[in-house]
Amino acid sequence: CNLNESTAREVHEQGLRYEFARMGSEYIVNTQMLCSETSTARSKLAMGALKHAKKHDFFLNEFMPIQESDETLGELVSISDAYVHKSKIGVEMRFTNRPLDIRRMKSARYFKLINSNGLFGIAVLDPYRSAPTQNAFMLNIVRFSPTRQWGVYLSVVYKLCEILALEGVTELSLGLAPMDKIDMPVEFPQGKALSKLVTQLYTKRYELFVSKALERIKIDLAEVNKPRYMAIRTQSPVLGLVALLKAMDVPLVKTALKLAF
Repeated sequence: CNLNESTAREVHEQGLRYEFARMGSEYIVNTQMLCSETSTARSKLAMGALKHAKKHDFFLNEFMPIQESDETLGELVSISDAYVHKSKIGVEMRFTNRPLDIRRMKSARYFKLINSNGLFGIAVLDPYRSAPTQNAFMLNIVRFSPTRQWGVYLSVVYKLCEILALEGVTELSLGLAPMDKIDMPVEFPQGKALSKLVTQLYTKRYELFVSKALERIKIDLAEVNKPRYMAIRTQSPVLGLVALLKAMDVPLVKTALKLAF
């Protein structure tokens, strides 16, 4: 299970036979603050990227898949597939984020990335509630073709914050930075085998999971980071690793060899 801290505490308090490990942090941007600030480091970073993006006539266009042609949807899926193929793992990582399924993810909000060269990417927002009556969104996917436009991710975040701020939405999650920290509440049970597994994953995180540059951007943009936890029902490091990699749908042998060497 991939859990936030409050849910992890509920599971722990039920007395179930789970051990826990810190998965990383979820980074949260305040949309209104990012768009209204002009002197902070985070606003300068985002606005600098947006200034460059405007030279390439960059903009976001929200769309509904049901209203798009099969040709356009096919092009967006091809862009996404090529982006994933070039990533460190080379496949969708299903445990730390939700894969793109453009024809069935009906609750999501979709945005085309367009610049002077035409359609070149896609961004997907997933809705959730940060409080009983307050809507929020997670930037689940940003994928694009090779481009000379610098700071695409930053530009997308800033433009989405502008859109959400106008709608009264204050919270935009940038998603998980896997294994960015390994500390966790001491009352959560963490076995020795699981500790070794997480330590190994932590030392290899840039090689296996994420771009160091993207992780740095999330840290620089966010006002808040919230821990997320893995709950697992085994004390074996081998079975723990297999369970985690199967949940992520990544190549078991390839990743195990990277961990070993």
